[in-house]
This record gives sequence, structure tokens and C-alpha cells, in this order.
Amino acid sequence: MHDLYKVGGTPALLKFLLKERLINGSGITITGKMMKENPIIYPSSSPIKPSGHLQILRGSLTLGGPVGKITGQEGLRFEGTAKYYDYKYAFIEALEKDGIKKGERQS
Repeated sequence: MHDLYKVGGTPALLKFLLKERLINGSGITITGKMMKENPIIYPSSSPIKPSGHLQILRGSLTLGGPVGKITGQEGLRFEGTAKYYDYKYAFIEALEKDGIKKGERQS
């Protein structure tokens, strides 16, 4: 697995298998496109997002600098209601009591 990681991971493996015609890239994926049509690895000249996917969050509501995993699909800005829980058990309790509404962000 470490060797696979060093050569680019699963995306690089898929690209290789497509190139060598060892897998059929004409199957429709979750994107609605065929695998061979999807950019498996984005070039550095056109990344999904210019920074890495792990970000240290800063601000008055993020004491201690928690880490957020940002995939690039969220957009650059969030507007809306955000709820903060000091403990995971408070979050679980709110979840079980249906205290979380669609569109709210939790942290």
C-alpha cells in the first residue's frame, strides 16, 4: 500500500488501468459521466482548490484551532446558521432529539 501511495494512489492506478485498457472506462460514474471522461487527477495548473484539503480553522468560535477537512466542493464562503457543541455528547443528544434542521452547520 505504501508503494501505491508513493506513485499517486488509487487515482493514478485507475488512470494506468484505463490507459492499458485493463478496465473499461465507458461505465457511467456518480458524476453522470463515463470514467474515461472524468479528470481522475487534476493538473496542478487547474486544481479543484488552490490549497490543501486540511485547514486549521481560526476565529472567535474556533479556540484551539481545530482542523477541518475541506474537499473543495463546499465553496469559499458559508452563510447561515451554525451551531457549536462543546462535547460530542451534546451533539449526539441534539441529533437524537431532532434539534438539527436541514441546512444548519454543526461543529
